[in-house]
Amino acid sequence: MDARPAAHANALIVLAGHADAPAHLSVVRATGWSRVRRTAIFATAWISGSITMFIITLFDPFMTALPFLIGAWMTGKSWSGRYRVMSFEGACPRCHHPIQLKPGARIAAPHPLVCYHCHHEPKLFLTA
Repeated sequence: MDARPAAHANALIVLAGHADAPAHLSVVRATGWSRVRRTAIFATAWISGSITMFIITLFDPFMTALPFLIGAWMTGKSWSGRYRVMSFEGACPRCHHPIQLKPGARIAAPHPLVCYHCHHEPKLFLTA
């Protein structure tokens, strides 16, 4: 895997109207070539899946649109994921309940989070 060494970054969880909450984050930043390669793989799967579905469903616009839209979303998400999370610890600024962020998740900065306790959506900002 083409990635830079893990960096331990301090981060802030920001929710409007509440004090910022500190978070501890360990991430690996993907190199430019690894992002290009990963996105090219998703784009190839996107295009081939769309063409295959177009032929199989005999030009049904609804069934053809599904793989096209899902593939476009996955390709865009792949390109925007600059960091891979190794570990994360942080709490919601509103209710102070721990927020979950799975190890291995690909994120960009700022990254939207969801607190499943109070149902607010703070953002994760990386700091130095």
